[in-house]
Amino acid sequence: GNPSEFTEWLFAVEEALRTFSPANPISYVASFLEGNARRWFINQCEDDNRPSTWCRFKDQLKVAFCSPHDEERNRLHLVQARQSGELEPYVTHFVGLCLLAKEVDELTKAALFITGLSNRM
Repeated sequence: GNPSEFTEWLFAVEEALRTFSPANPISYVASFLEGNARRWFINQCEDDNRPSTWCRFKDQLKVAFCSPHDEERNRLHLVQARQSGELEPYVTHFVGLCLLAKEVDELTKAALFITGLSNRM
């Protein structure tokens, strides 16, 4: 799957959970799953591997639908990011990459941002 789409979907779901505060967030979210995601959840339940916590549910979804290479690719894109024109598009692009590269600590992100800045002023 596309890690960006997964991250955006997860953000929207967690925002909805903050608003509705269902008693069982896993069942609530699972009721909206479709296609492969619904089949995955049914299999988890049938195999007696139903996630017991919200964090476990998110982790299992990520493993099932995001490539293990996504994190490395996200980190590489962050390292390679460079300002090639105006500052604002670079900042927007870099912030988007930071949202995907969650495993990179904030200090490293700040250093990579500075490294990617153009020397032109």
